[in-house]
Amino acid sequence: MKQFGLKGISLPAENGGSDFDTVDYSAAVMELAKVDAPVAITTVSHTSLGTPPPFLFRRERLKKKYLLKVASGEALLALGLTEPPASSDKKSVEIVVIRIGQKYLIISYISIGALLVIIAKAAYQKAMVYSKDRIAFGKPINHFQSNSFILTYMATKIEATKLLVYQGVWLKDRREDFTNKATMVKFYASEADMEIAWEAIQIHGSYRHVNEYDVERFFREAKTLEIVEGTSEIQRLTISREVFKDKMTS
Repeated sequence: MKQFGLKGISLPAENGGSDFDTVDYSAAVMELAKVDAPVAITTVSHTSLGTPPPFLFRRERLKKKYLLKVASGEALLALGLTEPPASSDKKSVEIVVIRIGQKYLIISYISIGALLVIIAKAAYQKAMVYSKDRIAFGKPINHFQSNSFILTYMATKIEATKLLVYQGVWLKDRREDFTNKATMVKFYASEADMEIAWEAIQIHGSYRHVNEYDVERFFREAKTLEIVEGTSEIQRLTISREVFKDKMTS
């Protein structure tokens, strides 16, 4: 991680970072998730939530003191957000050191979306391999229309999610308003990943409980990411406000 500059991937070069844009950052997160989702999630928390506050320091002395450690990987940062009285209700957070606003949480939504794409793809690939190897009534189970339709649906959902993620990061890099799009990314990716992971479990039948097939792990990871950084219910609320606001102004 340190060797490839991933700890300071989104920081400017002048602060010791790699100066990657958001598209490159999302691609890096996806590659990490292919190997280890928890490591990818930790990287997202460090980069999207923990790193921005010191970057907003007005004093260059403080920036140099903290950001160089961040970029080198010496310091691992996070955002103290979830506590019993708060969770999705951020205004109820009682321990506040620096007010950073909603922007960086929105960037994290896109990062979570990128993670969800990879988990969904891994679940789909496992389901596809199993459906080819599992023989029933003299033929692979993916020859049955019910299963082939499920796999087709999974593949389509993955492509749709991936395109939505890339549209979000593209808007961000163009400095356009991407707030509602990022919220849609988190919402749609979470819902799609849960469906895909569940379908992968269904295709595996009784083997879904066996650890060596990985699908039960993918389902647990999908459920975790559906909750973190805002549940689907919260995303629906946020999106609906933006949608109806647009209706009222048009």
